[in-house]
Amino acid sequence: MSAPPARLQERLDNIVDMVRALSKDTDPVRSVQEYATSMRRLFNDQGLISVSMRGVPAGQYRVMRLLHERGAHWEGIHDTLFAGRDARAHEGGFIGDIIASGKPYVTRNLNLPDDPVLGVQLAGYRTLVAFPVFDQGIATNWAIFLHTRTDQFDDRDIEMWALQVNLMGGITNLKRLTREVYEANEYIQRQVDEIANIQRSMLPQKLPRVDGLDLAAMYETYDRAGGDYYDLLRVRSLQGASAEDPRWLILVADASGHGPSAAVLVAMLSALLHSFPGAPESPSDVLHYLNRHLLTKRVYNAFVTAIAAVYDPRDGSITWASAGHPPPLLRRECGTVLNMPLLEGIPLGILPETNYTTESVVLEPGQCMLLYTDGITEARSRGAEMFGTERLMQSLGVCGRSAQQSLDDIVERLRAHEAGQHQDDDQTMLVLRAKDAPAAN
Repeated sequence: MSAPPARLQERLDNIVDMVRALSKDTDPVRSVQEYATSMRRLFNDQGLISVSMRGVPAGQYRVMRLLHERGAHWEGIHDTLFAGRDARAHEGGFIGDIIASGKPYVTRNLNLPDDPVLGVQLAGYRTLVAFPVFDQGIATNWAIFLHTRTDQFDDRDIEMWALQVNLMGGITNLKRLTREVYEANEYIQRQVDEIANIQRSMLPQKLPRVDGLDLAAMYETYDRAGGDYYDLLRVRSLQGASAEDPRWLILVADASGHGPSAAVLVAMLSALLHSFPGAPESPSDVLHYLNRHLLTKRVYNAFVTAIAAVYDPRDGSITWASAGHPPPLLRRECGTVLNMPLLEGIPLGILPETNYTTESVVLEPGQCMLLYTDGITEARSRGAEMFGTERLMQSLGVCGRSAQQSLDDIVERLRAHEAGQHQDDDQTMLVLRAKDAPAAN
């Protein structure tokens, strides 16, 4: 196989180097510079002027870059497209006349010893080729090629440049848009992270000490910010409640959707829960209150499933009501786990008139209740099989463990089922275990 002539090989190598560099560089300004300096290597004694009409009145323009025949020398002229609109706007002069024509311009007899805008910077050139560069059908820039010789550029070169400069303009605009999208995405992600931090700050930073109960909780979001929520409040901490009330108010909730919108809905729910007036007579009172006030916020196409419970340490009783939420699981004896009845109640934020029924049990020493969101039972394996309620009940069925040990066992089995699959929902669990009775002396 014969090699191309040395001069052609050199030019081809320069072109390959340019294309390779352009493919790697994400910065549009550097891409234009790489293109210009590569053209300088291909055509000795070449100059380049880049002109922009973006952001200036009709008839005006900004000189963006100058590449002189003495070599690649950038004059420090600001780039209005990428670096801010600080470059001076001009009108008239030789460039102004070219722009006013709106058509490509070619001359091999350039004789411009002085120009009102560029001064003597064109004095050494004899050939000038100018092309408009289009963006969405509008000539927003001009590329002006210069050479000190009159015979350097043939018609094929000029035709090629007409295509090249617009292809390069398209590449530059794509890189600019890509960078803008990247920067916008970075900004959005920072905002989402802030929302996620705020959301997590609404969760109990440390589980409280509750008389008669051993507690453990697990909370993981599908994305940075999520729509699950759990909380435990002393009833006596609510405004207007008796300071002697020993009960605890418990809430586990799941807002519709994912991400920031669900997190904002959860933030509203948390604020409403902490503003509940007085001591609730029943957990259904809490759900009615939350539903009524969520509806006043007019959050359309959004709702929250929730389970509210009241625990009384005086007798170990737990009373709960559900707003379309999965019912609790109750472990009474080793290996015996009951799925509590599915109570009447539609999710919060849908209808103003609702009916929330209640159920109660007394937790005996060693017995355990699990409150959870549907991200647990709907977690899928690699074969798309759900974890399901039966597996969850089996995981909870082991006795003789603390609340944390029971929770850890469930999580271990859940993760084994998922086998590394990224789930598409938030996951929350709260384990309430009645403490063992003190040993007899």
